Amino acid sequence: MEVLPPTDDQPASWLEPVPTRYRRTRAAIAAFLAIGIAGWIGVLQFQSGVFGQAPSFWILVPLTIGAWRFRHWMNPDLPAQRKYASVTVPLTVKERVKQSAPVWLTGFAGAIFIFWTQYEHDQLHDNWGWGALFVAMGVGGLLMLAFRRTEVRLTPEGTQARAYYDQIEKQEGEAKEKRFNAFIDQPIVRYPLAAAIFWLAYLLTEQPRFGTREWIELLCALGWGMWLAREVFKWILSIAIVGGIYWALFAGVAALPVSVAVIIGALIIAAAVKGK
Repeated sequence: MEVLPPTDDQPASWLEPVPTRYRRTRAAIAAFLAIGIAGWIGVLQFQSGVFGQAPSFWILVPLTIGAWRFRHWMNPDLPAQRKYASVTVPLTVKERVKQSAPVWLTGFAGAIFIFWTQYEHDQLHDNWGWGALFVAMGVGGLLMLAFRRTEVRLTPEGTQARAYYDQIEKQEGEAKEKRFNAFIDQPIVRYPLAAAIFWLAYLLTEQPRFGTREWIELLCALGWGMWLAREVFKWILSIAIVGGIYWALFAGVAALPVSVAVIIGALIIAAAVKGK
């Protein structure tokens, strides 16, 4: 269905700079989540006795992402945001429960399941931190139920304008995706990537412990590398198939009695002579 551009009768859409308070709030949320998740991972590693070892490098992942988002939101030169005409409507109790139930139900149900399983296996004292994240989720759901009493909804004009600009953004995203795929599909890019992936696959085979997960990772790496270097592996596969057929034929003929092999050879020569 074709989406029509918004009319100029009403300001259904406009651009406005990102408010400083909003930027600081989002930056604080990013920092809080990064530090909280990193601290949670650190506590779990400390309880498991691996804190300070190689697995502790995973703590840097949430900290790096949090620092990236914090820097993004603290940038005063952020591009202007597009706003749409909207109205604030009160939420009924039924709507508030419906919106918050998935959050607090998932949080408290997950925490109860984890704590009960740990209690049954006498691990609650040492590994209680695994359920702390679900408890925080459940509390967040209750706070949403208690304090989220209104909701901002688009007007019909705002809905039409948003559909129009979403369609434009989708077309721009598809164009960028095509350019990216064309760049990645170049042999000069694909073959170095394939070489790096095969090197990682080789490193996987050097691990002392090689279980089901390592086999899955190895097969995925090999499949991805073969797809990136598909021209080479297509020739290798073709040569292997042809070589296998020739080997099977010669091995089969060699296994036949001499008289049968002579008869087959004579038939082949007769067919060739007849063809001339």
